[in-house]
Amino acid sequence: ITFKNDVDGIVMSIPTGSSKVGIGTTSPSQKFVVSNAGADNIVMAENSSAVIRMFMQAASASGSVGTLTNHVVQFLQNNQEKMRISTDGYVGIGTSNPTQSLTVSGAASRIYLINSNENINMDGSANGHLSLDGSGYAFGIALNLTGANLYTNSSSRSLIFGTDETERMTVSGAGTV
Repeated sequence: ITFKNDVDGIVMSIPTGSSKVGIGTTSPSQKFVVSNAGADNIVMAENSSAVIRMFMQAASASGSVGTLTNHVVQFLQNNQEKMRISTDGYVGIGTSNPTQSLTVSGAASRIYLINSNENINMDGSANGHLSLDGSGYAFGIALNLTGANLYTNSSSRSLIFGTDETERMTVSGAGTV
């Protein structure tokens, strides 16, 4: 079965004896194929006024998924949100309200940087900052031209160094070792 119009040619086809559907093609290679001479696009709209528009696009050098409107993009697993990209471009994992470029929240909110044989540059100028925030306390690692810095956000907190999860050295908030 093929549906055509006078302007675009083939609109939709369901080849005989096939359970495949093609839009813009008479020979879909998969269950559902959208084909266009330029970039292939699938646009989904919330309703006829298209308040929220999502899209998927396949171009010659890339694939894209996102919104065409100013709305968040959510990633779900088992019908529960696991990650989102906010309208200001922040990424949240385990939170629906990311406040930084990357916000990770939850009981198991560990971040692992794998491939230890590579340098991890925080930015091209050798300046960077990694902050770990907890319930009213924070720990930071900063890297700049003068060196690497470890610090807490309070003079009442100590820096504790250890191995094998055992404390080996403590620097008090006043700076004594």
